[in-house]
Amino acid sequence: TMYGGGGGGGGLYQGTESAEEGRRRSERERVEAERWSRIEREDEEKETREERRREEAERRERASRSAAKKQQKQQQQQQAAEEAEERERKKEAARKKERKWERLEERWVELEAT
Repeated sequence: TMYGGGGGGGGLYQGTESAEEGRRRSERERVEAERWSRIEREDEEKETREERRREEAERRERASRSAAKKQQKQQQQQQAAEEAEERERKKEAARKKERKWERLEERWVELEAT
């Protein structure tokens, strides 16, 4: 319009606007600036919340993987210990059998000698 009311926030003839029109334009510009400032702040807050959520999810995932690895390592150690114990039991059983046969052999030799 001829008096600065249209055309995207400013007219060609701003110098001819009245004091009231100038105040209204300044108020509209201030309100619009506040609105965009609020939108930008809210967007930044949302991005910050999402980033924290992602970081927390990643931390939990790392902790979960770490706990799973630790548990797997403990299970492997326990299995290795059980296997070693079983080998030792078998060795002891073999030694007992060997001693038993040695004693039987000694008795046989004694019986043959008499």
